[in-house]
Amino acid sequence: MLDVLSFLGGWAILSVLVCSTGALADDAPVKIVLVGDSTVCEYPDDIPTRGWGMYLQGAFRSSVRVINLAKSGRSTKTFRTEGLWDRVLAERPDWVFIQMGHNDSHGAGRPEATDAATDYPENLRRFVREAREIDSKVVLVTPMVRRTFNDDGTPRDNLAVYAEAMKSVASEMSVPLIDLHASSLQLLRKQGDAGSWAFADDDADRTHFNETGARAMADLVVQELPQMVPQLASVLAKPVPIDVYLIGGQSNATGQGYIANLPEDVTPDPRVMLFHSGKPHLNSGGESLTWMPLRQASESPDRFGPELGFGNRLQELLPDRKLALIKHAHSGTNLHTHWKPGEGPQDQIFEETVEAGLTELREIGYAPILRGMIWQQGESDAKDAENAAAYGANLAGFIQSVRTRFSVPDLRFVYGKVLPPPNAGANRDLVRAGQLAVDETSGDARSVPGARLVDTDDLDHRATDPNTRYPTDHVHFGTLGTWEMGRRFAEAMVK
Repeated sequence: MLDVLSFLGGWAILSVLVCSTGALADDAPVKIVLVGDSTVCEYPDDIPTRGWGMYLQGAFRSSVRVINLAKSGRSTKTFRTEGLWDRVLAERPDWVFIQMGHNDSHGAGRPEATDAATDYPENLRRFVREAREIDSKVVLVTPMVRRTFNDDGTPRDNLAVYAEAMKSVASEMSVPLIDLHASSLQLLRKQGDAGSWAFADDDADRTHFNETGARAMADLVVQELPQMVPQLASVLAKPVPIDVYLIGGQSNATGQGYIANLPEDVTPDPRVMLFHSGKPHLNSGGESLTWMPLRQASESPDRFGPELGFGNRLQELLPDRKLALIKHAHSGTNLHTHWKPGEGPQDQIFEETVEAGLTELREIGYAPILRGMIWQQGESDAKDAENAAAYGANLAGFIQSVRTRFSVPDLRFVYGKVLPPPNAGANRDLVRAGQLAVDETSGDARSVPGARLVDTDDLDHRATDPNTRYPTDHVHFGTLGTWEMGRRFAEAMVK
């Protein structure tokens, strides 16, 4: 699995960290020029086809002027040879948004076609260099997918190589990038073939959009602006909504999965944002208490917790939403004392971490909406009979406290069974009985509406990890167990 810092070349995190540097004055005039093809350009009122560029102006304040110079049928080659790029430079824009690739991907021999490995990225580099020569800043936008499907119902994607080439250029030249290809692909997967026609401009076209589809693409672009182009956050017409989920607990929440044991094709989704507490609680290898693209956040950078599986799966399930995770967890802590609402040291750090994360989201242009919390904890409470017997009541009280403190009475709370077999014992059974009682479906007096217990008894343990150093550890979930636990939490969260 690639470390997300290396995967993104560091620029995405840097863009968040410098959000206040060089920010635009609210009333300063700003000119944005759009470069693109038929999926971006303007269309007359008497036809149903719409480009997403037609709806970008509405995202900004009146001091911003969006000039849409995208043109149907053009590629990175023909946009230049037909003189359209000269028109862009003549506008002397502050910003240039470039989305190209659909026509570049046409068959070799056609005048607009380019090769994804050679002339396409070089054309992009030349655009960036020449824009910078006139002090314009560039944002690269990967091409959204076409609405085509394989026989098995999965999306057919022939633009991935162009999206990857654009991402490489963005990393190489430190250019902000909005990955519309990835976000539109996730949306298409959820819609399926039948659902995708709600975006189509006619009953045969699988590339172009009606107003609904074009607005959806514009929304996916705007969602990324505060994170990826923070200099423009101050001139947005209003803060961008972002759904926030909290993560807490002890050692299985910090996470004992190992990055090295994950499949090579598993990478954290950089659309999902992460904010976490720092040492001695969590160490992601990145700076703590600041927003970054999703990455591992455990006790050491070689390990991860449920945040990776949870964040990735949640974005798959909610492809049209911008998502953020705030995490604080600490190994070896109990709910009875350490997480006691209002008194426990971990509870206090948790509250401070959440408040800091929400505050920073607002500062960089988002409007945070707390949606839910995932929780993996209880092993330490099982060490004492009194704490174990009180676990259900304490958990119900903790959930109510979180909801009250953050003024979210319907906050969804998802948590997993602890101490799976072969663990056994009276105290273990008391903790698990308390967990079961709190579930919204239990019918118990301690049941909490909106709380859902997730089964973890079949997940892999650290004892079974490849090359494990802990051959007898059946308390902690291993790499694949931790990954799957996070995914199950996401699925329970959206039910």
